[in-house]
Amino acid sequence: MPIHNDPLIANIQQVLQSGQQQPILPVGSGTKTGLLLNASATLLKMTQHQGIVTYDPSEFLITAKAGTAITEIQDTLKRHGQYLPFDPLFEADGATIGGTIASGISGPDRLLYGGVRDFVMEVAMIDGLGNLVRDGGKVVKNAAGFDTPKMMVGSYGRMGILTEATLKVFPAPQAYAAIQISAQNAQHAVALCHQVLGKPFPTVGIEIYPDLQVVVRLAAPTASLAGAVERIEQLLAQPVKALFFDEYARYVRQLRDGLQCNPDDNWNLIRVALAPPSVVLLHEILDRLNVDQWVICGAGTVAWIKLPTQCIGDFDEGLRRLKLSAITVRGTNVDFSLGDAGWQQMAGRIQKAIDPKGRFVPWPLKQRLV
Repeated sequence: MPIHNDPLIANIQQVLQSGQQQPILPVGSGTKTGLLLNASATLLKMTQHQGIVTYDPSEFLITAKAGTAITEIQDTLKRHGQYLPFDPLFEADGATIGGTIASGISGPDRLLYGGVRDFVMEVAMIDGLGNLVRDGGKVVKNAAGFDTPKMMVGSYGRMGILTEATLKVFPAPQAYAAIQISAQNAQHAVALCHQVLGKPFPTVGIEIYPDLQVVVRLAAPTASLAGAVERIEQLLAQPVKALFFDEYARYVRQLRDGLQCNPDDNWNLIRVALAPPSVVLLHEILDRLNVDQWVICGAGTVAWIKLPTQCIGDFDEGLRRLKLSAITVRGTNVDFSLGDAGWQQMAGRIQKAIDPKGRFVPWPLKQRLV
Protein backbone atom coordinates (compact mmCIF):
# COMPACT_ATOMS: atom_id res chain seq x y z
CA MET A 1 0.00 0.00 0.00
CA PRO A 2 1.52 3.38 -1.00
CA ILE A 3 2.10 5.89 1.80
CA HIS A 4 0.40 9.26 1.23
CA ASN A 5 2.50 12.39 0.79
CA ASP A 6 0.49 14.29 3.43
CA PRO A 7 2.51 13.85 6.68
CA LEU A 8 -0.55 13.39 8.91
CA ILE A 9 -2.21 10.85 6.62
CA ALA A 10 1.10 9.02 6.20
CA ASN A 11 1.50 8.85 9.98
CA ILE A 12 -2.04 7.47 10.39
CA GLN A 13 -1.36 4.82 7.75
CA GLN A 14 1.83 3.78 9.51
CA VAL A 15 0.05 3.53 12.87
CA LEU A 16 -2.68 1.36 11.35
CA GLN A 17 -0.06 -0.90 9.76
CA SER A 18 1.89 -1.23 12.99
CA GLY A 19 1.26 -3.82 15.66
CA GLN A 20 -0.44 -1.36 18.02
CA GLN A 21 -3.30 -3.15 19.75
CA GLN A 22 -5.21 -0.25 21.31
CA PRO A 23 -8.19 0.89 19.18
CA ILE A 24 -8.02 4.29 17.50
CA LEU A 25 -10.71 6.96 17.80
CA PRO A 26 -10.39 10.04 15.55
CA VAL A 27 -11.59 13.27 17.16
CA GLY A 28 -12.03 16.88 16.11
CA SER A 29 -12.05 19.71 18.62
CA GLY A 30 -13.93 17.68 21.24
CA THR A 31 -17.11 19.76 21.26
CA LYS A 32 -19.32 16.68 21.65
CA THR A 33 -17.81 15.22 24.81
CA GLY A 34 -20.38 12.45 25.11
CA LEU A 35 -19.03 10.84 21.93
CA LEU A 36 -15.61 10.35 23.52
CA LEU A 37 -16.71 8.03 26.32
CA ASN A 38 -14.11 5.32 25.73
CA ALA A 39 -11.02 5.67 27.90
CA SER A 40 -9.21 2.69 26.33
CA ALA A 41 -8.86 4.26 22.87
CA THR A 42 -5.96 6.18 21.39
CA LEU A 43 -7.46 9.56 20.49
CA LEU A 44 -6.30 10.78 17.10
CA LYS A 45 -6.57 14.57 16.95
CA MET A 46 -7.57 15.73 13.46
CA THR A 47 -7.68 19.51 13.93
CA GLN A 48 -4.21 19.98 12.40
CA HIS A 49 -5.53 18.46 9.16
CA GLN A 50 -7.50 21.53 8.15
CA GLY A 51 -8.15 23.88 5.28
CA ILE A 52 -10.51 24.34 2.34
CA VAL A 53 -9.30 22.28 -0.62
CA THR A 54 -11.59 23.53 -3.39
CA TYR A 55 -14.63 25.79 -3.62
CA ASP A 56 -16.46 26.86 -6.75
CA PRO A 57 -19.55 28.93 -5.86
CA SER A 58 -21.02 28.32 -9.33
CA GLU A 59 -20.95 24.55 -8.70
CA PHE A 60 -22.45 24.86 -5.19
CA LEU A 61 -19.81 22.45 -3.87
CA ILE A 62 -17.07 22.89 -1.28
CA THR A 63 -14.32 20.42 -0.35
CA ALA A 64 -12.55 20.71 3.00
CA LYS A 65 -10.17 18.65 5.11
CA ALA A 66 -11.75 16.91 8.09
CA GLY A 67 -10.20 19.17 10.74
CA THR A 68 -11.48 22.39 9.14
CA ALA A 69 -13.55 24.51 11.51
CA ILE A 70 -17.21 24.97 10.60
CA THR A 71 -16.76 28.72 11.13
CA GLU A 72 -14.11 28.85 8.38
CA ILE A 73 -16.41 27.05 5.96
CA GLN A 74 -19.43 29.18 6.83
CA ASP A 75 -17.45 32.42 6.55
CA THR A 76 -16.18 31.39 3.12
CA LEU A 77 -19.67 30.49 1.92
CA LYS A 78 -21.20 33.67 3.35
CA ARG A 79 -18.98 35.84 1.15
CA HIS A 80 -20.76 34.29 -1.83
CA GLY A 81 -24.28 34.31 -0.39
CA GLN A 82 -24.24 30.57 0.34
CA TYR A 83 -24.50 28.39 3.46
CA LEU A 84 -24.65 24.85 4.88
CA PRO A 85 -28.39 24.07 4.96
CA PHE A 86 -28.10 21.26 7.52
CA ASP A 87 -27.34 23.90 10.16
CA PRO A 88 -24.25 22.53 11.98
CA LEU A 89 -24.05 23.10 15.73
CA PHE A 90 -21.23 23.97 18.16
CA GLU A 91 -19.57 26.37 15.71
CA ALA A 92 -18.56 28.86 18.39
CA ASP A 93 -16.83 26.08 20.33
CA GLY A 94 -14.68 25.11 17.35
CA ALA A 95 -16.65 22.23 15.81
CA THR A 96 -15.01 20.73 12.72
CA ILE A 97 -16.59 19.41 9.56
CA GLY A 98 -15.18 15.94 10.24
CA GLY A 99 -16.66 15.82 13.73
CA THR A 100 -19.98 17.15 12.45
CA ILE A 101 -20.18 14.40 9.84
CA ALA A 102 -19.01 11.67 12.23
CA SER A 103 -21.58 12.68 14.86
CA GLY A 104 -24.39 12.93 12.30
CA ILE A 105 -25.76 15.92 14.19
CA SER A 106 -27.67 18.61 12.32
CA GLY A 107 -29.17 21.76 13.76
CA PRO A 108 -32.79 22.88 14.17
CA ASP A 109 -32.90 24.45 10.67
CA ARG A 110 -32.54 21.09 8.91
CA LEU A 111 -36.27 20.78 8.24
CA LEU A 112 -36.26 22.81 5.02
CA TYR A 113 -33.60 20.95 3.02
CA GLY A 114 -32.49 17.94 5.08
CA GLY A 115 -29.75 16.83 7.46
CA VAL A 116 -26.01 16.48 7.03
CA ARG A 117 -26.43 13.05 5.40
CA ASP A 118 -28.18 14.72 2.45
CA PHE A 119 -25.26 17.05 1.74
CA VAL A 120 -22.15 14.84 1.93
CA MET A 121 -21.35 14.09 -1.71
CA GLU A 122 -17.84 12.65 -1.56
CA VAL A 123 -15.38 11.61 1.15
CA ALA A 124 -11.79 10.50 1.52
CA MET A 125 -11.16 8.17 4.45
CA ILE A 126 -8.61 5.70 5.78
CA ASP A 127 -9.93 2.22 6.43
CA GLY A 128 -8.76 -0.25 9.06
CA LEU A 129 -6.08 -1.65 6.75
CA GLY A 130 -4.53 1.78 6.22
CA ASN A 131 -5.89 2.24 2.70
CA LEU A 132 -6.85 5.76 1.64
CA VAL A 133 -10.29 5.36 0.07
CA ARG A 134 -12.12 8.00 -1.94
CA ASP A 135 -15.78 7.44 -2.76
CA GLY A 136 -18.81 9.40 -3.95
CA GLY A 137 -18.97 12.18 -6.50
CA LYS A 138 -20.62 15.41 -7.56
CA VAL A 139 -23.52 13.48 -9.09
CA VAL A 140 -25.43 10.83 -7.15
CA LYS A 141 -25.71 7.53 -9.05
CA ASN A 142 -27.18 4.14 -8.24
CA ALA A 143 -24.44 1.62 -7.46
CA ALA A 144 -23.93 -1.59 -5.56
CA GLY A 145 -21.91 -1.82 -2.34
CA PHE A 146 -21.42 0.59 0.55
CA ASP A 147 -22.40 4.23 0.05
CA THR A 148 -19.29 5.43 1.85
CA PRO A 149 -20.20 9.14 2.11
CA LYS A 150 -23.54 8.31 3.76
CA MET A 151 -21.96 5.57 5.88
CA MET A 152 -19.53 8.04 7.45
CA VAL A 153 -22.40 10.24 8.66
CA GLY A 154 -23.19 9.21 12.23
CA SER A 155 -20.37 6.63 12.30
CA TYR A 156 -18.85 8.17 15.47
CA GLY A 157 -15.33 7.51 14.18
CA ARG A 158 -15.90 3.74 14.18
CA MET A 159 -16.05 3.11 10.43
CA GLY A 160 -12.84 4.82 9.36
CA ILE A 161 -10.82 8.00 9.67
CA LEU A 162 -12.40 10.77 7.62
CA THR A 163 -9.75 12.97 6.00
CA GLU A 164 -11.73 15.07 3.49
CA ALA A 165 -15.33 15.76 2.51
CA THR A 166 -17.12 17.42 -0.39
CA LEU A 167 -20.40 19.08 0.58
CA LYS A 168 -23.29 20.41 -1.44
CA VAL A 169 -24.21 23.99 -0.47
CA PHE A 170 -27.22 26.22 -1.16
CA PRO A 171 -27.96 29.94 -1.51
CA ALA A 172 -28.60 31.46 1.90
CA PRO A 173 -32.22 32.52 2.58
CA GLN A 174 -32.88 36.25 2.41
CA ALA A 175 -35.08 36.52 5.49
CA TYR A 176 -36.53 34.56 8.40
CA ALA A 177 -39.62 34.77 10.61
CA ALA A 178 -41.12 32.74 13.44
CA ILE A 179 -44.69 32.12 14.56
CA GLN A 180 -45.49 31.17 18.16
CA ILE A 181 -48.60 29.08 18.82
CA SER A 182 -50.00 27.68 22.08
CA ALA A 183 -50.97 23.99 21.98
CA GLN A 184 -53.54 22.44 24.31
CA ASN A 185 -51.49 19.29 24.94
CA ALA A 186 -48.65 17.27 23.39
CA GLN A 187 -50.97 15.56 20.93
CA HIS A 188 -52.28 18.93 19.77
CA ALA A 189 -48.70 20.18 19.37
CA VAL A 190 -47.91 17.29 17.03
CA ALA A 191 -51.13 17.94 15.11
CA LEU A 192 -50.10 21.58 14.61
CA CYS A 193 -46.78 20.38 13.18
CA HIS A 194 -48.57 18.11 10.72
CA GLN A 195 -50.98 20.86 9.78
CA VAL A 196 -48.17 23.25 8.84
CA LEU A 197 -46.02 20.62 7.09
CA GLY A 198 -49.02 19.54 5.02
CA LYS A 199 -48.90 22.85 3.17
CA PRO A 200 -46.18 24.24 0.86
CA PHE A 201 -44.73 26.75 3.33
CA PRO A 202 -40.97 27.42 3.39
CA THR A 203 -40.71 25.85 6.86
CA VAL A 204 -37.13 25.78 8.10
CA GLY A 205 -37.88 24.50 11.60
CA ILE A 206 -40.62 23.67 14.10
CA GLU A 207 -39.96 23.44 17.83
CA ILE A 208 -42.13 22.15 20.68
CA TYR A 209 -41.39 23.32 24.23
CA PRO A 210 -42.30 21.99 27.71
CA ASP A 211 -44.96 24.70 28.13
CA LEU A 212 -46.48 23.38 24.86
CA GLN A 213 -45.51 26.44 22.88
CA VAL A 214 -45.01 25.51 19.23
CA VAL A 215 -42.70 27.72 17.18
CA VAL A 216 -42.89 27.52 13.38
CA ARG A 217 -39.95 29.13 11.60
CA LEU A 218 -39.89 30.19 7.96
CA ALA A 219 -37.10 31.11 5.53
CA ALA A 220 -38.02 32.89 2.31
CA PRO A 221 -37.35 35.88 0.06
CA THR A 222 -38.02 39.09 1.95
CA ALA A 223 -40.90 40.10 -0.31
CA SER A 224 -42.89 36.90 0.29
CA LEU A 225 -42.20 36.28 3.98
CA ALA A 226 -45.02 38.38 5.44
CA GLY A 227 -47.50 36.69 3.11
CA ALA A 228 -46.37 33.23 4.26
CA VAL A 229 -46.84 34.24 7.90
CA GLU A 230 -50.34 35.50 7.12
CA ARG A 231 -51.29 32.27 5.33
CA ILE A 232 -50.16 30.15 8.29
CA GLU A 233 -52.20 32.32 10.64
CA GLN A 234 -55.25 31.79 8.43
CA LEU A 235 -54.60 28.03 8.27
CA LEU A 236 -54.36 27.59 12.04
CA ALA A 237 -57.32 29.86 12.77
CA GLN A 238 -56.04 30.73 16.24
CA PRO A 239 -54.03 33.57 17.77
CA VAL A 240 -50.34 33.54 16.91
CA LYS A 241 -47.38 35.80 17.61
CA ALA A 242 -45.03 36.59 14.73
CA LEU A 243 -41.34 37.32 15.27
CA PHE A 244 -39.30 39.23 12.70
CA PHE A 245 -35.82 40.76 12.53
CA ASP A 246 -34.31 41.35 16.01
CA GLU A 247 -37.01 39.34 17.79
CA TYR A 248 -36.40 36.39 15.50
CA ALA A 249 -32.62 36.63 15.94
CA ARG A 250 -33.04 36.71 19.72
CA TYR A 251 -35.26 33.63 19.65
CA VAL A 252 -32.82 31.64 17.48
CA ARG A 253 -29.91 32.67 19.69
CA GLN A 254 -31.74 31.37 22.76
CA LEU A 255 -32.67 28.15 20.94
CA ARG A 256 -29.11 27.44 19.85
CA ASP A 257 -27.66 28.38 23.23
CA GLY A 258 -29.95 25.78 24.79
CA LEU A 259 -28.81 23.11 22.33
CA GLN A 260 -25.12 23.90 22.79
CA CYS A 261 -24.89 24.39 26.55
CA ASN A 262 -22.05 22.77 28.47
CA PRO A 263 -22.88 20.07 31.05
CA ASP A 264 -21.30 19.25 34.39
CA ASP A 265 -21.36 16.16 36.62
CA ASN A 266 -25.02 16.74 37.48
CA TRP A 267 -26.63 16.80 34.05
CA ASN A 268 -26.10 15.78 30.42
CA LEU A 269 -27.16 16.91 26.96
CA ILE A 270 -29.08 14.05 25.32
CA ARG A 271 -30.28 13.80 21.72
CA VAL A 272 -33.19 11.42 21.02
CA ALA A 273 -34.15 10.31 17.51
CA LEU A 274 -37.94 10.47 17.22
CA ALA A 275 -40.89 9.97 14.96
CA PRO A 276 -43.85 12.34 15.52
CA PRO A 277 -46.11 9.56 16.94
CA SER A 278 -43.55 9.06 19.75
CA VAL A 279 -43.63 12.68 20.90
CA VAL A 280 -46.58 12.18 23.25
CA LEU A 281 -44.99 9.10 24.84
CA LEU A 282 -41.63 10.84 25.30
CA HIS A 283 -43.43 13.81 26.81
CA GLU A 284 -45.03 11.47 29.36
CA ILE A 285 -41.63 10.04 30.34
CA LEU A 286 -40.13 13.50 30.81
CA ASP A 287 -43.13 14.62 32.87
CA ARG A 288 -42.84 11.54 35.08
CA LEU A 289 -39.15 12.28 35.70
CA ASN A 290 -39.89 16.00 36.34
CA VAL A 291 -37.52 16.97 33.52
CA ASP A 292 -38.54 20.34 32.13
CA GLN A 293 -35.50 21.52 30.17
CA TRP A 294 -35.93 20.19 26.67
CA VAL A 295 -36.97 21.12 23.16
CA ILE A 296 -38.30 18.91 20.38
CA CYS A 297 -37.06 20.06 16.98
CA GLY A 298 -37.73 19.13 13.38
CA ALA A 299 -41.52 18.94 13.82
CA GLY A 300 -41.21 16.02 16.23
CA THR A 301 -38.21 14.16 14.78
CA VAL A 302 -35.48 14.90 17.32
CA ALA A 303 -35.49 15.85 21.02
CA TRP A 304 -32.72 17.71 22.83
CA ILE A 305 -32.90 17.15 26.58
CA LYS A 306 -30.94 18.59 29.48
CA LEU A 307 -31.14 15.47 31.63
CA PRO A 308 -30.01 15.23 35.28
CA THR A 309 -27.49 12.43 35.79
CA GLN A 310 -29.68 10.91 38.50
CA CYS A 311 -32.43 10.35 35.89
CA ILE A 312 -30.26 8.55 33.32
CA GLY A 313 -31.21 5.01 34.40
CA ASP A 314 -34.97 5.57 34.39
CA PHE A 315 -34.77 7.53 31.16
CA ASP A 316 -32.74 4.78 29.48
CA GLU A 317 -35.32 2.19 30.53
CA GLY A 318 -38.18 4.34 29.25
CA LEU A 319 -36.51 4.76 25.87
CA ARG A 320 -35.97 1.01 25.55
CA ARG A 321 -39.65 0.37 26.19
CA LEU A 322 -40.51 2.79 23.39
CA LYS A 323 -37.81 1.36 21.07
CA LEU A 324 -36.21 4.81 20.84
CA SER A 325 -32.47 5.46 20.54
CA ALA A 326 -30.49 8.36 21.99
CA ILE A 327 -26.91 9.52 22.39
CA THR A 328 -25.20 11.58 25.04
CA VAL A 329 -23.91 14.54 23.05
CA ARG A 330 -22.34 16.26 26.04
CA GLY A 331 -21.91 14.64 29.41
CA THR A 332 -19.71 12.67 31.80
CA ASN A 333 -19.86 9.29 33.53
CA VAL A 334 -22.95 8.06 31.69
CA ASP A 335 -23.65 5.71 28.80
CA PHE A 336 -22.90 7.27 25.44
CA SER A 337 -25.70 5.21 23.91
CA LEU A 338 -29.13 5.20 25.57
CA GLY A 339 -32.34 3.37 24.78
CA ASP A 340 -32.69 0.78 22.06
CA ALA A 341 -29.30 -0.40 20.76
CA GLY A 342 -30.46 -2.97 18.22
CA TRP A 343 -29.23 -0.85 15.31
CA GLN A 344 -25.66 -1.23 16.56
CA GLN A 345 -25.57 -4.93 15.67
CA MET A 346 -25.86 -4.10 11.97
CA ALA A 347 -23.30 -1.32 12.38
CA GLY A 348 -20.94 -3.83 13.96
CA ARG A 349 -21.24 -6.20 11.01
CA ILE A 350 -20.50 -3.40 8.55
CA GLN A 351 -17.51 -2.35 10.63
CA LYS A 352 -16.03 -5.85 10.52
CA ALA A 353 -16.19 -5.79 6.73
CA ILE A 354 -14.16 -2.59 6.43
CA ASP A 355 -12.05 -2.97 9.58
CA PRO A 356 -11.30 -6.72 9.77
CA LYS A 357 -8.34 -6.22 12.13
CA GLY A 358 -10.39 -4.22 14.62
CA ARG A 359 -8.24 -1.08 14.57
CA PHE A 360 -11.14 1.24 15.40
CA VAL A 361 -13.27 1.38 18.55
CA PRO A 362 -15.77 -1.48 18.19
CA TRP A 363 -19.52 -1.51 18.27
CA PRO A 364 -21.72 -1.84 20.27
CA LEU A 365 -21.30 1.49 22.04
CA LYS A 366 -23.51 0.78 25.04
CA GLN A 367 -20.76 0.64 27.63
CA ARG A 368 -19.71 2.53 30.73
CA LEU A 369 -16.81 4.94 30.90
CA VAL A 370 -13.98 3.14 32.71
